[in-house]
Amino acid sequence: MSAADQEAKVAYAKKHNIHHLFELLAHRVLDRRPDDVYAFLREQITDIEGVEKRKGTYDPTAAHHEAPHGSSSNNENKPGPSGAPAPAPPSGPKKITIGVFGLDNAGKTSLISCIGGEATKDTTPTVGFTPTNLETPDHHVCIYDLGGGATFRGIWPHYFHDCHGIMFVVDASDKARLAEAAESFQKLVQHEYIRGKPIVVYCNKRDLVSGSAVAEVMGDGGLDVANLVGRDTPTKIAACCAVKDRDEGVDEGADWIITTISARYADLSATVKQQCDAVKQAKKERLEAQRRRVAEAKAAEEAAAASS
Repeated sequence: MSAADQEAKVAYAKKHNIHHLFELLAHRVLDRRPDDVYAFLREQITDIEGVEKRKGTYDPTAAHHEAPHGSSSNNENKPGPSGAPAPAPPSGPKKITIGVFGLDNAGKTSLISCIGGEATKDTTPTVGFTPTNLETPDHHVCIYDLGGGATFRGIWPHYFHDCHGIMFVVDASDKARLAEAAESFQKLVQHEYIRGKPIVVYCNKRDLVSGSAVAEVMGDGGLDVANLVGRDTPTKIAACCAVKDRDEGVDEGADWIITTISARYADLSATVKQQCDAVKQAKKERLEAQRRRVAEAKAAEEAAAASS
């Protein structure tokens, strides 16, 4: 295969998200284990095509954050994370992005539905990425629902730079997977793009456990929230039942993270912009390096052909 052919194939795969599509299909086949694999794949491709058309495409390596909106006048000239003055934002609702993470079956999708006022028990595992938009008079909130299966946890860091705050959901009733949840939580909170951003940890399915179980899940035998999360990272623990209409724990956690982000909006927006710029620059450098490698390979091919 020539270097030009290789470059064209890579460009095609990126344009049409081929790797993501194959990963989606493989995950669903292994999860459902259908008798007629071919019929199942045809059905899934049709379903995925419909979802993609409705939600559009999202490139987690691109900078999606816009200039901050609606910060109070007291924060207009407050320095950002790099020490430079943050630009004075225009008035209007604050645009907030929140990422929801946790293992599969922890209740992330149910939690988002409950926050939106439509608690439901009938959910299917999230595969990949699903955005949900909520609006209030003061905020435009975009919530990222990330699949929690082992196959998809590797994509979580690709969304960290876009988030003003984080929701982490753990199934309080699933002691068998508590260590797995704790490991995922540790990796999340220690990432450089998470530090300093508000985190609400939802201890879900509290209706299935005793009150002491919640403390066990959050303590040093579980997620160890108090010791893992740095002092510069605002944190809230909320026990909840995400399939219950107007659950107090769900509302308490959601209200807290929106209020906390809003109070620190200028700083958080500056942080998000800085991180998005860094991700964008890293992507640019990777593409330039790839083009150089392709050009060098092509030149070597031409030189070999000329000498033969």
